[in-house]
Amino acid sequence: VAPVIGNPRNAIVRKVNDMITEELRARGEIVGGITEIQAIGRGQKASVSALAIMQGMRLITGENVKFGNQRYANNSFGTITKIEPSDHADQPYITVRWDDGRTCRFMPHEFIGFRKDDEDKVTPKFAAAYAMTYYATQGMTCHSLINLVTHPMSSEETYVGGTRHKEHYEMIVDGSRIGSSLGVKKGVILQMSGSGKTKQEDQEPEVVTSRDEIMTHLIKECSKVGGKRNACDFLGGPKAYLEKVEQGLLDNEGKDIMAFQERVLEQAKKEAEEAGERKPYIHRGGTNGGTGSQTHAEKTAKTLATVSSTDNVAAVQEKKAAVQAAVKKAPPLDDNEKDIIMRSDLLDFMTKHKCTVVNKKGEKARDPRGGHSLQYTVTNGDTKFLVFAKSNGGWGYWTIGDDTNKGDIRNFVDKNVTNGGFHDACIYLREYYDTAKDRAANNGGKSVVRKAPETRQGETKQETYERLATAPYQPEKFAAIREIWEKAGQVASGYLIHRRGITKETQAYFRNGLRCETANPHDGQNKGGLMFRMTDYAGNLYGTVRRGPTTMIDKHNNVVPYNKMGYGSERHSVILGDPKTAKRIYVCEAPIDGLSEAEMDKIAQGGPKSAIVALAGSASEKALSVIYAISKDRQTDVEWVHVRQNDTPTKEGLIMDDIHGAKIVEAITLGCAAAQIEDRRPAAQFKDSNDKLRGITRPIPTPKPTAEAVVEQPAGPAAPGLTIEQRLAAKAKIEGYGQTDPSAAPKGSSMGR
Repeated sequence: VAPVIGNPRNAIVRKVNDMITEELRARGEIVGGITEIQAIGRGQKASVSALAIMQGMRLITGENVKFGNQRYANNSFGTITKIEPSDHADQPYITVRWDDGRTCRFMPHEFIGFRKDDEDKVTPKFAAAYAMTYYATQGMTCHSLINLVTHPMSSEETYVGGTRHKEHYEMIVDGSRIGSSLGVKKGVILQMSGSGKTKQEDQEPEVVTSRDEIMTHLIKECSKVGGKRNACDFLGGPKAYLEKVEQGLLDNEGKDIMAFQERVLEQAKKEAEEAGERKPYIHRGGTNGGTGSQTHAEKTAKTLATVSSTDNVAAVQEKKAAVQAAVKKAPPLDDNEKDIIMRSDLLDFMTKHKCTVVNKKGEKARDPRGGHSLQYTVTNGDTKFLVFAKSNGGWGYWTIGDDTNKGDIRNFVDKNVTNGGFHDACIYLREYYDTAKDRAANNGGKSVVRKAPETRQGETKQETYERLATAPYQPEKFAAIREIWEKAGQVASGYLIHRRGITKETQAYFRNGLRCETANPHDGQNKGGLMFRMTDYAGNLYGTVRRGPTTMIDKHNNVVPYNKMGYGSERHSVILGDPKTAKRIYVCEAPIDGLSEAEMDKIAQGGPKSAIVALAGSASEKALSVIYAISKDRQTDVEWVHVRQNDTPTKEGLIMDDIHGAKIVEAITLGCAAAQIEDRRPAAQFKDSNDKLRGITRPIPTPKPTAEAVVEQPAGPAAPGLTIEQRLAAKAKIEGYGQTDPSAAPKGSSMGR
C-alpha cells in the first residue's frame, strides 16, 4: 500500500503531489487524460476547489459516506480504476477500488455524507492520498507514513505526524536547513545562490555540522510548544504554579488574602456612600441578614441598565431577540415536509416562477440510482436548466454553465427565487406548499403516509423517436470531440485494407464518415486504428466510435479487439456517405459490416449512390431515432439493405441480431410504412459480412450449439482435436489482433482488390 507523505506547508504538499503524479504517469501507473471535478478538501477549513483526477490515482475520503447500501468510513483509501463520461462534463462516472477490497462506481455528487440543511449537498469530500498537511492528517490512520521535515516542527505537529501510521513510519529531514542555521550560530557567513542553495562566503574551510548536532537541534525544535501560552507555562507548568501559590499562602499565613478582602470592603463602603446608601457591605459570608448582598444586586442592575441604554448594545439585543423569535416561529423542515416538498412537481413550480419548459415530453436519461429518469430543458431568459424527474419520484436540476446552481427544489428557490439563504428557501416552500400541518409535531409525533412515486405518462415509440430526432443540438457540449475529429487524418486506413479487406476506393467513397488515428493518438490508445463519426440526420457530430488492430479488456475481463466510444461522446448512429441523397442505404449493427457489403457490391466502381447507417453496437433510442428521421424524410425514394449477422445465442439464449434487427425494421416502418427493405444475411458458415468478404468461415451451428461449435475458424478444414483456446489463437493470428502494424497481418482471399 502506498505511504502517505506529511508536511506542515500547503505549498510543499501541492508540489509533492504534482511530482508524484508526474512520476506515476511516466511509469504508466496513472493513465488517460486529466478530468477535473469539484471537491472539498480535507480539514475543518477546507473549501470547494478543482481536483484533477486520473485513472490509477489514489484518493482519500473526508467524511463518512453511505452509498449503494454500503458504508465508507472517513479516511478510506482507494484507487481510481476507471473514469467514464456522463451527460454532464463535470460529473463523470468514477470507479474506485478501495483498499478494503470493495469496488463502487458513482458520480461525484452521489458520494456525499450527512450534511446539514445549510451545507453543500452536491460536492464530495475527496483529496489526493499521496501528500497532505499535518492539519489534514488529524484523525486519519494509514498503513505507512513518511514525514517530510522541510521546516521546523512544533511538538503538536511532531505528535500528529508520528501517530498516523499502523505499520511503518519514516522521517526524512532536510539537514541542509539545520546545518545552515547551526553554521550561522558558529559565525559562518553564508550567501544564497539563485537556485536557493547556501554557500559559505569566506574562503576559510567550511564548518562541518555533524549528524549528531543536526539530530540534537531537530529534537530541540520538535520539543517546542506551538500553541498559545499563559503565565503558568513560564513557571514550570500548571502543577508547579499551583504548588508555588499554595506554598506562598502558607508562608504568610494567608495575610495576603485577608489584606485583599479588606481592600474590597473599603471600596464597597465608599461606593455605597456615594450612592446614598448607609448600609454596611457584607461579603458573601456576612451575617447582617443579606442586606449587603441586596445592595450589591441593586448596584449591578443599575450598571446593566446603563450599558443597555447605549444604542449599540440595544441594537444587538434587539437583533438577537428577532433571531430567537424567528427560530421559534420558523423551525427547519422535518422529514414529513421534506418528503412532500422534494416530490412536488419541479417543472410546474418553475413554470409558475417565470420559467419556460422547452421539451414538455421529456427525454429518457439514465438514473445513477437505478432505472431511468426523464430530462427536460427549461429556460429563464438567458439561463438554461436541465431538470430531471427521477425514477423514485424525486426531482433535481442543473444549470448549464453554472456548477453552483444545482440540486433539488430547495436549492432552486435559494439560488433563483429568494436569494436569502437555504433556511429562507425552506420556509418559503413550507408556505408555498402549506406543509406546516404535516409536521410530525402537529400529528402526535407520527410520520404521515408518504406519496408513492407519480406514474409518468408514457409515450409511444414514434413519439420518442420524433422527440429525439428534433431535440436541439448543443455544439458547446461536443467541442472537445469535434476538435479531435477535425485533427485526425483523412487518409486510407491500413487497418481497413490489411485487416478488414476494405479497399482504398471504398474508403474514399465513404470518406466523410471515417478518420485515421496515427501511431501517436491523442490519448495514446488505438494506435493505427480509425474513428467512425456518430451524427444525427442533420450531420451534427455527437461523438466517435474507435476501432483498431490493438486489443483491450472488455467488461467481462476478456481480451478483445479495440472497440470503444471516444471520450465525451453521446451514442447516436454512425453515418457514412450522404443519407439525404443516397438511393441505397446499408443499415446494420456495425459500420464495418456496411463497408463490407458496399465492397462486395462494388459501389465505388459505379453502383447506386449509397450511404451507411450503423447502430455502433447498441440499439439505443437515439441511434434508432436517426434511422426513423431518415425514413420519414426519404419515404419510398430510398432502398434499405438490412445487413444481418449470424450471432450465436447468449448464455440466456438470446440472439442479439434478431433483437436489434426488429428494432431497426420498426424504426424504418414507423418513418415510412411502405419502405422497401431487403434483408441480407451471409451464409451460415460466416459470422458476418466482413468474414464473408475475407473468406473466414466457421463450423455451421447445430440446433443446440455447443461451446466449441460457435468458435470461429479460418477458412479450410478444421484440424482435429483443437481446443477452444487453440481455435481462438488461430483466429487471432489470422486477423492480427494485438499488433499495431496493420501490414503485419496476412491478407484474406479478397484483399488484393
